[in-house]
Amino acid sequence: MAGGTRDTDFLRLNQNGKVPTVRLADGRVLCESNREAGGEAALKVMVQALLDSAFIARDQMTVADVALYAYTSVAHEGGFDLKKYPLMQSWPARCEQNLPQGG
Repeated sequence: MAGGTRDTDFLRLNQNGKVPTVRLADGRVLCESNREAGGEAALKVMVQALLDSAFIARDQMTVADVALYAYTSVAHEGGFDLKKYPLMQSWPARCEQNLPQGG
């Protein structure tokens, strides 16, 4: 209530500034929220879509794949283990093959 989550030191640990943050004895920082549940739910929806097609919305890459690829390509940084979702192992590579190459 006093604005502690907007303090400069706190924001260095948790840029969200809205959820509790814990610094563990080993130096790791955990931000407690239900984002994990939301992230896992989103991954399950993506897997469900990939059961029927090579990409999220169709058999060809769409803007949905581009948008979701951006997040899932760094999911491990958020603590998400894509190895739990076998269909998510080949989808990123398909996306990468279809992304325009810079020149």
